[in-house]
Formats: sequence, structure tokens, C-alpha cells
Amino acid sequence: MRRLLIASIVAALSFAADLCTLAADHGEISAESLDRAHLDADQVRLDRGGLDVAVVITRNRGIGSAQVRIAGNWKGPLYVTFHNFSKLENFAVTDGDKCIEGSLRPAAEYIGTWKDTYCDCSGAKRSLDLLKMKIDGSDIRLKIPLQLLRSKRPNILRLGWIDAYRS
Repeated sequence: MRRLLIASIVAALSFAADLCTLAADHGEISAESLDRAHLDADQVRLDRGGLDVAVVITRNRGIGSAQVRIAGNWKGPLYVTFHNFSKLENFAVTDGDKCIEGSLRPAAEYIGTWKDTYCDCSGAKRSLDLLKMKIDGSDIRLKIPLQLLRSKRPNILRLGWIDAYRS
């Protein structure tokens, strides 16, 4: 009985250490809507599943913006899931220096430079499908490229979106 109790305690401490390591590896992360003035704003929340973290945006208006704060050295992937969106006419993400803008079709192919209010992709090197945007049932899912996530300083990502059929 005593060995079982010790084994249970060791397992619990090991699990807690794994959670601390996961938090340290991923850094701290939070997400919030920047459209609080609209009562019918799209809802923004974080969904954590194992090593994956997703910003989940649930459609109400179909147009909006959010910010994601990341403190620490981010090592894992970060996904954005648009729940109940029909086509996603536009999506933009910036870290204040670099930016990516795209849609379901055509795919995002450039990492541009953020110029006050827009993403300037002139002179940027072309890549293939940077956001890897895919339809998954009634959701649209994309992956934020590591170039916008790997920072030793606190990082703020700003997201903006427009669905094709918004109210």
C-alpha cells in the first residue's frame, strides 16, 4: 500500500513537472477580442490540447480583430480556428514588424513589412501557402508561421479577419 501511495505521488509530481515544462516551453499566452464595443462581436478564446494551442474565433458578425499576447520563448505551433465561418475573405496577422495577409483562396504567399495600417509585401520573397489554411467541417483552420512567434521579448500578435458573408 505504501509503495502504491509513493508511486502515485511520484506520478503526480511528474505530471505537474511536465505541465510546468509545457508552460515554460510555450511561454504564457492569452487572447482577447479587440471589438468589445460591438455587442455582437465574434467570440475569441484559447483552446489548449496537448502541445497544440489554438485561438478559436466563433462567428457572430464575421468581421473583427483580436490580439494574442505571448510572453517567453514560444516553441510550439499556434493555430487559429474560425468556427462557423463560410469563406474567410481576408485574414491578416502582424507582430508589429512582419505581417502576412491572405484568404482561403488565394493562399498567403508573402511575409511583408507592417507599415502603420497595412501589410506591404513589395519586394518580399514568395513562399507557398504560408498559413496552410484548410476547411475542416464548418471550421477554417490555419497555422501561424514560426517567423511571427519566435521572440525572446513579449510578443503581441494582432489578428484581423473578414468573412465573405458577414452580417
